Amino acid sequence: MDGRTPTQPLIKVENLVRCYRSAGGLGSGALVSALNGASLSIDSGTTLALVGDSGSGKSTLALCLACLERPTSGRIWFEGRNVAALDEKELRIVRPQIQLIFQDPARSINPRFTALEILTEPLIVQRKWGQHHEVRERAVQSLERVGLHREMSTRRAREFSGGQRQRLAIARALMLEPRLLILDEALSALDCSVQAQIANLLLDLQSSLGLTYLFITHDPVMAAHLSDEVALMDRGRIVAQDVPEKVLCGVRPGNQTELPQAGNEIKDRPSRSFTFAMHFLFRRLAHAVVLLCGVSILSFLFTSLAPGSYFDEMRLNPQVSLETVAAMRAQYQIDQPLPVRYARWVRSVLHGNLGYSFSYNSPVGPLVWVRARNTLFLTLTATLFAWALALPLGVWSAQHVRRLPDVLISSTTAGLLVIPDLALALGLLLFAVRSGWFPTGGLVSIGFEVLSPTNRLHDLARHMFLPVLVLVLSFLPLLVRHVRAAMVGVLGAPFLRAARGHGISRRRLLYRYALPAAANPLISLFGFSIGVLLSGSLLVEVVMSWPGLGPLLIEAILSRDLYVVFGGILLSALFLVAGNCIADLFLYRADPRIRREAVAP
Repeated sequence: MDGRTPTQPLIKVENLVRCYRSAGGLGSGALVSALNGASLSIDSGTTLALVGDSGSGKSTLALCLACLERPTSGRIWFEGRNVAALDEKELRIVRPQIQLIFQDPARSINPRFTALEILTEPLIVQRKWGQHHEVRERAVQSLERVGLHREMSTRRAREFSGGQRQRLAIARALMLEPRLLILDEALSALDCSVQAQIANLLLDLQSSLGLTYLFITHDPVMAAHLSDEVALMDRGRIVAQDVPEKVLCGVRPGNQTELPQAGNEIKDRPSRSFTFAMHFLFRRLAHAVVLLCGVSILSFLFTSLAPGSYFDEMRLNPQVSLETVAAMRAQYQIDQPLPVRYARWVRSVLHGNLGYSFSYNSPVGPLVWVRARNTLFLTLTATLFAWALALPLGVWSAQHVRRLPDVLISSTTAGLLVIPDLALALGLLLFAVRSGWFPTGGLVSIGFEVLSPTNRLHDLARHMFLPVLVLVLSFLPLLVRHVRAAMVGVLGAPFLRAARGHGISRRRLLYRYALPAAANPLISLFGFSIGVLLSGSLLVEVVMSWPGLGPLLIEAILSRDLYVVFGGILLSALFLVAGNCIADLFLYRADPRIRREAVAP
């Protein structure tokens, strides 16, 4: 293209083969070859354009050259070293020298990071430019080098235009000062004017930094414009490599439009400020109030339609006269119309009484608040333990899909799913009775007040162990499967491959990149799990004699003590709504897209 004298090849590929196994029953699919002995070389400081039809193996070759996939056989010589034979630890050192820029910049950039975080992450991982202000200044300089203003460093990827995202991807690739840039259809998703701007930017960067390019494209016109040599690929082989005039003379151009000159930059999209967090919160709280009102109204309506009442049971007692029963019905206003009784109950709720218990002859509030505190303590503890186990197990299972760890975890969770909660609770209770290792009921032991703080904690843990274990085992399979499904959906994302190309460790990729990207459905499930575990804990409390809402509600239902039942239902709905509100706040904090939707007109 510019008359350079060829130098020692920076990278040389010899007889590269890459085979995949197609999907089949029990992993018995046939082998499919994406590369069939591909060979090429690229001189330092030059550009090689790789042209070929879709499915010819161009992207597979790019992944192998970027050390993101291992070839089945063959050699890749980079600076005199066969990188195809290196282990994972050695490849993490090589990858920063070979950077891959993908076709779709929106998918290859972590959507949760700002531009500054996107650029500084490679340096932090590689421990270069140790001081924080140095790393930040280097990132800003990289933005300006590709034609982006330093004020854009606080924006997220979604706030950039298509051309600006590709510039950001190039800036990220340059942060580690690579020797080779692989551009896999990096211009094909852009319109013609932006293509020309990025193409000219690439030429300027090559001239100033001495970069080497592998430019993968369908467009022979663009290939001829940018490259020193062109390699033609067909069915996994390099069938020709020479100057563009010789290789492209028989290739039908995919785009005959001449390249326009770079014009003015796309104007910056104005960033929206996130000033409506309280509006978002108030809207969620309003939804919660409406839901709680609906639950209370339906509870009153259904109980009024049910036959019998607490006082009908009293009539069967010969020691209670009919006049006494009638006086008590008048005292509690049972014969009043439903709207009147509901309005009276709402007033008592506003005062924290939640009505009046027939059985205990006292306000419901003090009765249920103490029990609700114990139930909430049990439920939250079980929720935290269940998620603490589900996250690493689900991530580990997703990391080894269809392999032994995944099979073992899937089989175990399937077995736990078919065991009823009641059978699990009774089995563990029988174990406690037979072994004597754990208490069979209660919250604390007699004489708890005189124990030392350490012994108190130990006694409380022994009483909580079996109820918490039942709840964790009953809900863990569902959580593990949701975590696995969410992680499998993002592990193949291009931005993970791009991050891996920076030498980032697999553990950091899983927990800093993949898990946050998969977090939205899991955060929603977290809020829902609080309510689900709460309903499940009621049965466990009865079996395990835990002094929570469960035994109180069973007793109130059997004796038809309606206001205690209403209080339990209202608190259960309140816990569920609170869990979902917490999940909404976590989503608002974690996902910038939700914050943008919250302020959209």
